[in-house]
This record gives sequence, structure tokens and C-alpha cells, in this order.
Amino acid sequence: MGSQTEYNKLKRVVLGRIDKGNKYPMNDLGMLSVIAAESKLYTPEGILDIEAAKKLVPEITDQIIEQTQAELQQLEDFYRAEGVEISRPDAVPENKEITTPFFSTTQFPVFCPRDILFNFRDLLIVSPNLYQSRVLESEYYSDILDDETARGRVVVHAPRPRLREEDFNLNADTKSVIDSEDPVFEAANTLIDGEHNAIYYQISHSGNEAGYRWLKGIVEKMYPEVTVYPLHVYNGTHLDTTIAILNRDTVALNPERIPDASVLPEPLKNRTHIFPDIISTTGESDLSSPWIGMNSFSVSPNKIVVDADQVKYIEQLKENGFEVFPHKLTYSALLEGGHHCTTSDIEREESY
Repeated sequence: MGSQTEYNKLKRVVLGRIDKGNKYPMNDLGMLSVIAAESKLYTPEGILDIEAAKKLVPEITDQIIEQTQAELQQLEDFYRAEGVEISRPDAVPENKEITTPFFSTTQFPVFCPRDILFNFRDLLIVSPNLYQSRVLESEYYSDILDDETARGRVVVHAPRPRLREEDFNLNADTKSVIDSEDPVFEAANTLIDGEHNAIYYQISHSGNEAGYRWLKGIVEKMYPEVTVYPLHVYNGTHLDTTIAILNRDTVALNPERIPDASVLPEPLKNRTHIFPDIISTTGESDLSSPWIGMNSFSVSPNKIVVDADQVKYIEQLKENGFEVFPHKLTYSALLEGGHHCTTSDIEREESY
């Protein structure tokens, strides 16, 4: 019922949103730890410099919000023209507070449902996010989750991580900012490869070993034929700027992080590999790396949405037989989400 692959013909999708007043929280230790680690910001004592990281948190202006809203509407119109059913999360009120026994912060924008919702066959998991400001984000998907339950899917809320100060590793050059036995991962740390009975899980700043073990246990109990493979190819957040499964035979690989396909699990090796030629469009205020340019989204096995600025990558895809819909998310790097991030493909045509 749910996504079996990253590329079968799309039937239903959750598309993110951003609303007036949405801001980045300034006291989210998970978010600030990742910014400090990826920007290599250290104190003289050799730990991640959280105060310096705060200075890199960009302002989400009204102009950014208005332009992004218009571009998301363009994307919604395109999906509807392709016959895709669209759902959107609820709007986040301005300065919406989040309080747990361990911290207080404000809600992160609901721009990237891909981070929150893990979809595989009849299983939908609400992932246990690294960011303190996203631990209650599923509340904005309540109607969507209720609908999925009514359709017969198994909806599971992962155990909510405590995300206490002691649960973060702030040592310089750490391989992961997570230092907790609580399962922690974002759904965007995974890729679905169901036709090969495989799921790939990146162990990194945004996904720990405990999260891998928890997800592996759930998936392999429901689907004993499926293997959840751990990957250690990249310390940063998410997997979709490192590996993109474009169809059954074709995989895009980040040439900086995976210059040699021999490091990949067996199901990913014997395919056509495209190494995207990405044009850097990121600016000083952006939180994402230039590799957000390979953050694409497959509508079907031969049709793909790609950042309109990535003309070289688009040409590579066309040479490999893909039809490309070029679309611009102007502030994707500032908002930490490209086309693959701002969607969650909750249903594609079945292939099993």
C-alpha cells in the first residue's frame, strides 16, 4: 500500500508547508549541534561551539516565506496534473512552544515531511527526530495519520527520545552528535529499495545505532525477507544528497562521498551509476551543502523533479532516458530541504 520504492508511479504524497511567522528555534541543541559540527565550529576547549552556531541560524523572512509558498503551490499543481493526491500538514502557529520534562523550545517549520514519516508497504513510522524542536511535529500530521490508519496501514510512533543535554556529544570532530541509547533517526536517513528487499539506513549526526537497531527490528519482524542495511558513508544529516535511487536500474551517487560504488551494499552495486555534476548555488546564509542540488524526487520510473538550476545534472539524467521536470525551490538550502525533503511519498503503485 505504501511506498515500496523511491520511484514507482506516485499516487499520494504529503507536501510540506511554511507559514507566516515560522522561524528557526534559537535554543534547539540538536539543530545547533549539527550546525556546529558541519561548520567545524569549536571552542578553545575543543568542543562544538554552540554559541557560534547560533550566529549562523538564518532568518526566515516574510519574503522567503511568500516565495516558497508560491513555489510549493507550483509543485502541488504539477503533482495534481500527474494525477497525484496531495495532503498538507497543519499550519504551525507563530512562536508555538514545545515543553517536555527535559527542555523547552519552539516548533520547527513543517517544511520537510520526509524527515518525519517513514513509509514502507503497510507500515508508516513517525520517526524519533534529532531536533528538539521537532519531537512533537507529528501533531501537525494528525489528520493524515488518522486517514492512513483508516486505510488499513500500521501507524507506529517511535519511542520519543529524551534529547537531554547529556544525550549530545559535543566533542570536536565527532562522528555523531548523538550520544544516547534512545533510538534517534530521521526518516530521511533511510532509502527504500523494496524491489530488492532492502532498506538503507545512514548512521550519522541525524541517525544513531540505536535507531538502526530499532527500525531493523520493526521492519524485519513485519517483513522477514527484507534486510535493513547500515551505511557509514557520510556523517552529515540525511541520505538523499548522497544516494538517490532513481529507478530499478539507476542510482545517483555523490562523487565526493561515494567515489567508488564498491563501498555500497550488494543491492546497490550492480546498477547504472550516475555521478551528478552539481552547480553550487548556496549562499552564506544557507544551512545545506551545495549537494542539495542532487536532492530530486521521482514521480515515476522515468520522470523526475530536479532543481531547475542544475542544468548539468538535468542533462545527465536526460542522457540516461529520464524525463525531467525542472522546478525551483529558491530557498531550499536555507530551509534545509529540496524536492525529496519537502515531500513524503505515502503511496506509489505496487510492485510486489
